[in-house]
Amino acid sequence: MIIDALPRLLNRTSFLVALISISWYCILVATGEYAKWSYPILIGAAICKLTSVAPTSIRPRWQNHEDSNGSSSSSSFFNTHRQRLSSSCCSGGLLRSIYKSIAHRISNDNHQNNLYILSTAIILLPCIIFYIRRVVRHLSKLADDGHYNHDELANDFGKLSAASLSFLMLPVSKHSALLSSLNLGEIHVVRMHIFAGTFAIVAGVAHGLYYTWIWIVMDGYTYRDVFPGAECFQKGYDKHCHTKFVNLLGIINGVGFVILGCTALWWVRRHYFNIFYYAHIVLAIALLFGLVMHYNKMIWFIAPSLLSYVASNVPVAFESLYKWSKGGVGISKVVCISDSRGCVELTIATATRNDYSGEEARGGCEQQQRQRAIGKYVRLTVPEISSKSHPFTAFCDPRHPQDVKILFRPIGAFTTQLSKRLQSLVTSPELTPSELTVSNDTRQCPKMIVNGVSTSSDMLGQAMKHDIIVIVAGGVGIVPYILLLAALRDIDVERKFNNDGEQHHIQKTRHIHVHWVARDEGLVRYIVENYFSLHRQGAHDSNSAIKISVHHTNQQTSSMSSWSNNDESDTLTEYVVPPETARSLVSPVSLFEGRKRSLLHNVLPASVFASIVFGGLWIVSYCYENIQDKHVIET
Repeated sequence: MIIDALPRLLNRTSFLVALISISWYCILVATGEYAKWSYPILIGAAICKLTSVAPTSIRPRWQNHEDSNGSSSSSSFFNTHRQRLSSSCCSGGLLRSIYKSIAHRISNDNHQNNLYILSTAIILLPCIIFYIRRVVRHLSKLADDGHYNHDELANDFGKLSAASLSFLMLPVSKHSALLSSLNLGEIHVVRMHIFAGTFAIVAGVAHGLYYTWIWIVMDGYTYRDVFPGAECFQKGYDKHCHTKFVNLLGIINGVGFVILGCTALWWVRRHYFNIFYYAHIVLAIALLFGLVMHYNKMIWFIAPSLLSYVASNVPVAFESLYKWSKGGVGISKVVCISDSRGCVELTIATATRNDYSGEEARGGCEQQQRQRAIGKYVRLTVPEISSKSHPFTAFCDPRHPQDVKILFRPIGAFTTQLSKRLQSLVTSPELTPSELTVSNDTRQCPKMIVNGVSTSSDMLGQAMKHDIIVIVAGGVGIVPYILLLAALRDIDVERKFNNDGEQHHIQKTRHIHVHWVARDEGLVRYIVENYFSLHRQGAHDSNSAIKISVHHTNQQTSSMSSWSNNDESDTLTEYVVPPETARSLVSPVSLFEGRKRSLLHNVLPASVFASIVFGGLWIVSYCYENIQDKHVIET
C-alpha cells in the first residue's frame, strides 16, 4: 500500500506545484512584473521534473468499493476509514475535493476545449489585463496634458506581444514536466504554442501598423526621417541614429513575424512541411536577436520560455548525438507485412535490464509495464533518409512488454523511403553476425535514433471513466488500442479475482466494442493472429465483454474468427538481428524524459534542468545589468 501511495502522493504534489506555478506566473504577467516572470515557471518546472514519477498501477474507480455481499478487502477497509477521516476534517475534505475537480476538468476526454480554456486563462487573460492596465495608466496621464502620446500607446501593443512570447516555447519543450504534471499530453499542448504564437504575431503587427500610422499621418515623416542613412553606419552613432536603427529592426521583425505566421499555417504544414520546418528554425533564431536588439528589456519577457526550452531540448540533443555515435538504437526485428501496401513493423530492443521495461517485466510486473506503455509515441530519426525526426505511435507486444514496437504504412516521402529500405533487408540472404558489422551495406539495418518515449494522452485513464467503451479505428490506426485492450482485460481480471483467487462481485461488467475498418488483407490477418487472438485466449478470465468487429472493406465484412484456423505465417518476410547484436546498442529511452520509475531516477534530469535554467537566468541578469546598453543596439 505504501509503495502504491508514494507515487500518487508525488504526482499529486507535482500537479499542485504546476498549478501554483502557472497561477503565480499569470498574476505576475497581469501585474507587469516582467523581471520576475521566469521564477515561478522555472522553479515549478524544476520541482515537477523531480517529483513526477510513473504510477505503479492504474487505480480504477471500483477499487475503493466494497462488494455486493458487504465484505471488503483490507485495502477497502483502510480506504473506508480514510474517507471517514477526510470527511470529518472539513478543510482536508474540501482541498481534496477541489484538487479532484480541477484535475478532472484539466485532463478529461475533451482535450481541444480544455486547451482553449487553458490557453485563454494562462495566455490571453493575463496579457489582456497587462495591456489594459498599461493603456489606462497612459491615458490617465495624458489626459492632464490635453493630448495623447501615441508612441506609448503603440508600445503597449508591442509589450502585449512580448508578454505572450513569455509562454511560447513551454509547450514545445521536450519532456516538459510542468505541463505533463497537469496530465496534458505533449501532442495536445502544441495548440497552446499555436495560440501564444498567433496572439504574439497579431499584437506585434498591430504595434508596427500603429507606428506606421504615426509616422505617415501624425508626423508626416519621410523615409530618411525613419530609417538610418549612411551617416549612421559608423561607430559612436548618436541617439537619433539609434532610434532609426530601432525602427529598422522593428520593420524587419514585423516582416519576419508575418513570414513565420504564413509558413506556420495548417495548409503549409500539411503540404510543404520542409518549408515550415526550416523557416521556423531560421526565423526563430533571427527574431530572437532582432527582438532583443529592438528592445533591450525583451530578454526578460522571453526568458521563461526560452530558458525552459533550452534546458529541456539541449540535453536531449547531446544525448541523441551520443546515441548516434554508438550506432543508434538496436533493431531486433523487422517484419514486412505482405498484402498490406508496404506496412512494416519494427521491434526496438532495450539495451539493458534497467531501461524502459526490462527489469520490471522480468520481475513479474508485465501488467504495469503494459499500462505505462499505453498512449506513447517516439520520434524516429533515420539519418540515412532524413535529418528530421518523425513521430510514430509506440506500443509493445502484450506478451513481451520489454521491447518497443512501431507499425506504420508508407504515406509520405519519409515513410515511403523507410519502407523500401527495410524491404531490401528481408529480400537479401540471411546475414551472419560478422556481416552485420559491415558498414555501407544495404543489407545492414539503417542506423536509427530514438531518444525518449513520450506520452500523447492518458488513454487508459480516460477509458476507465466509462462503463461502455466504443472504439472506431481505421487501418494502422488500430495500433494505439492494442495495448489498451490488453490493459482493460488485465484490470478486469484483477478486479474479478483477488490475490487468494477468491471471486468478488463488484461493479457491473464493462462492455468494450471495437470496430476496425481496414482494406488490406495482410494487415488484418497479421493483427488478428498476433494481437487480437490474445483477447480470445483470455476471455474466460474476464468479465468484460470485449467484442472486436473487423470490417474488411475489400470484401464482405469479416469477423475476428475469419483467419483463426489459417496458417499464413509464410506470407510474412522477416529480418531478425541476433539478440546479442541488437541489445549491444543504445536504448530508445532518454535519461531526461519525465515520469521515471522512482524519485531517485529523476535526480539527474532535474539537476541538469535546474543547472541550465538558473545558470541561464544568472547570465541573463548579468548581461542585462553589465553589458547591455539601451542606446547601443549591438549590445
